Amino acid sequence: MHHVNKKLAASLLIAAASVCGRAIVPGQETTDFPWTGKIGPLSGFNTGATCVGDHWLITAGHVVFGQTQMRFRLDDGRTYDSIAIFHHPTDDVALVEVAETFPGWYDIYWSTNQIGKTLEMVGYGVTGTFDGTRWQYSGEYGTKRRGRNRVATTQMVQFMGDPPINGDFMICDFDGGGIDQLGEGGPLENEATLGGLDSGSPSFILDGGVLKVAGVHSWVGSVTGGPQPPQYGSVFGDVRLSTYRSWYDSIVPAEVLPATMSLFRGSVVSGNLGSLFRSEDNRLVLRPGPVFSSSERPIQLILEGVSPVTSTSELRFAFEGNASAATIEKRIELFNFSTGQYQVFNTSNSTTTDSVTEIIVSANPSQYIQAGTLAVRARISGRALTPQFQYPWLFRIDRAVWNIKR
Repeated sequence: MHHVNKKLAASLLIAAASVCGRAIVPGQETTDFPWTGKIGPLSGFNTGATCVGDHWLITAGHVVFGQTQMRFRLDDGRTYDSIAIFHHPTDDVALVEVAETFPGWYDIYWSTNQIGKTLEMVGYGVTGTFDGTRWQYSGEYGTKRRGRNRVATTQMVQFMGDPPINGDFMICDFDGGGIDQLGEGGPLENEATLGGLDSGSPSFILDGGVLKVAGVHSWVGSVTGGPQPPQYGSVFGDVRLSTYRSWYDSIVPAEVLPATMSLFRGSVVSGNLGSLFRSEDNRLVLRPGPVFSSSERPIQLILEGVSPVTSTSELRFAFEGNASAATIEKRIELFNFSTGQYQVFNTSNSTTTDSVTEIIVSANPSQYIQAGTLAVRARISGRALTPQFQYPWLFRIDRAVWNIKR
């Protein structure tokens, strides 16, 4: 725990602050937010993190401070070990990379208009009980709970300690009992605050009907002369992620969605271009078309997207899908704009349930980006290796995207 003094603004002084958060949300246990999970060193889980990309987690910097490897677990039991940890050079936020592809993830709320917005808070820390006068921490780490609060202000803060807790924070107060410390409008339904063991877990903002990760739980404290956490009138801070976009973009590859698709062979049974964007079981389903020779592939899908950069040190293409039989061969090719030809990167038998194939191009990857237009192009094809007892056989694609380092 860290106890510090730091002026936030002329009217707001944090008298004491402690890192790590406990969700004080009595009775609000939840099974929602599937891409938020528990994180900790290999010896056990003790805080939280959130999937924000196919291989990427975001959490608080002090959660991974001094660690060389972390382990992450989703609520369904799937577990992932880190292959790299990226600390922000000064502030309380970190990115963790894993080797396997996550089944799903959340976008980040990059807008800067957080003040007055409602945060949907999630965490695995202990809860709290209220005896009619005071709050007391109760329970143990490990149960996912949810709550809400409203952003009263945003402010750069520096808490000296080991590690130091620096950053640009969304600051909220814990309203109730007639107390509205920061004057942002009083308590919301299921109002919550933070304490310990919830660090690194997220707060979301609903944006166009979609929950996006806006903050990472960091610290709790009190205004000078005000109640100490976890009492009504205490305050807490979540790292304001929109401040860190340049740092994030320098580490996490850009996800490039296909902008167009065309079928050179085959026909669509169901789904559309949008079915390829996310791993969500909304699949593009294809059936074979006529061919003029046995060497041709009766399903040939061509995808095109637009790279954010003209040159890159690494380009990846991720495919997730299945076929109606294991004897359906899939092939993935990327178009080389230097040679003007497709290059085969994967030829393998399909699985009958979704599986992921990821192509990694690190040798001269910029030749797969067209100069001027920044186009990227991929061809996915399928053919039956043996006679099929069920016709038409089906080729199903759940996700097909590029990831390009900026």
